[in-house]
Amino acid sequence: MRFTLPEKFFGKIHTGQPVQVTGADAPTEKHLAKVKQVSPVVDPSSGTFEVLVELAGDRGSLRPGMTALAHLENTH
Repeated sequence: MRFTLPEKFFGKIHTGQPVQVTGADAPTEKHLAKVKQVSPVVDPSSGTFEVLVELAGDRGSLRPGMTALAHLENTH
């Protein structure tokens, strides 16, 4: 799963950090993932940077192209 975050979170997201993913169509179905890659560059036009997470285990009802929510901890 790829997503972007606002620049204010840059430096607070790290490789290996746990992420909980839920699909928009199945919000009670929770999936564990880990941050696989964090872009070292902030996009100056949007003020965001890209994060790549990898699901651990069964992807359940999640499919490529679906909308999902990523819940990150320790980003304060």
